[in-house]
Amino acid sequence: MAIEFLVVKFPESRDVLADDSPVGKTNKTLLLPADEYEISLSGTGYTPASQDVILTGTSTQNPMVIAFSLATALTTGLTGAKAKTAKTRKAPKAKKAKPSTKKATTKKKAATKKKAATKKS
Repeated sequence: MAIEFLVVKFPESRDVLADDSPVGKTNKTLLLPADEYEISLSGTGYTPASQDVILTGTSTQNPMVIAFSLATALTTGLTGAKAKTAKTRKAPKAKKAKPSTKKATTKKKAATKKKAATKKS
């Protein structure tokens, strides 16, 4: 039986399952006998749930490449608080610096001295 080459792309390292049996890791070239397989990943949080492939006619320079992506809260069926934590959170806004009371007091004193000097002349 011929050996075929498969690369399963995913943003994280996961076990790759061929017909529910572990055959290697994501983002590595996997060697499997020529056949039909249902490919899935270990764990949860990815889409699609599985992919049917027919491995034939591949080579080390030209492997079959399939991809899975991270699932969003909508595709995983999360609701309520779980969905909120799954979303990307915005960074809190930076607070504006309050003016220093020392500067304000110094400006008032300078203005008072200036008024006093103009009254004397």
